[in-house]
Amino acid sequence: MTAALTDLAQIKVKIALAVNGIAPPKGWPQIGLLIAIWWGSDWLARLTGLPMPGSALGMILFLLALLSGWVNPAWLRQGSASLLNHMLLFFIPAMMAPLGHRELFGLVGLKILGVIVVGTTIIMTTTALIVELYYRQRLKAAEAKS
Repeated sequence: MTAALTDLAQIKVKIALAVNGIAPPKGWPQIGLLIAIWWGSDWLARLTGLPMPGSALGMILFLLALLSGWVNPAWLRQGSASLLNHMLLFFIPAMMAPLGHRELFGLVGLKILGVIVVGTTIIMTTTALIVELYYRQRLKAAEAKS
C-alpha cells in the first residue's frame, strides 16, 4: 500500500510540474544523499550539544569528506546542479514577507538591508576564494599527473 501511495504521489508531482512547465529535477538520489547528510549532521549537533546549527556542522564535515577524498564530487554533481537550477523557487516566499510589514520600508529596513548586503558580500567573496583555491589545487594536481 505504501509503495502505491508513493508512486501516486510521484505521478501527481510530475503532472503538476508538467502543467506548470517545470521539469522535475534530475539527480534525485544525489539530492537525497545531501538531505541525509544534512539530517545526520543536525542529529549529531543535537546529540553532542554543539553550539552550532547542524547545517553548518554538515557543511564542515562534508568539506572535510571532499578534501580527504572520501566523497567524489562527481557523485553529487547532477543533484547539486539541479538544486542550483531551481534555487529561485526557494526564495519566492521570502520575498513576499516584507509586504505584510510596512516598518521594513523605513530606517529599520535600511539597517537590515545594510546587514544583508555586507553579509552577502562577505559570503560571496569567501565562497569565490574557496572555489578559486580549489580549482588551483585541482589544476596543480592535473599538471602533476601529466
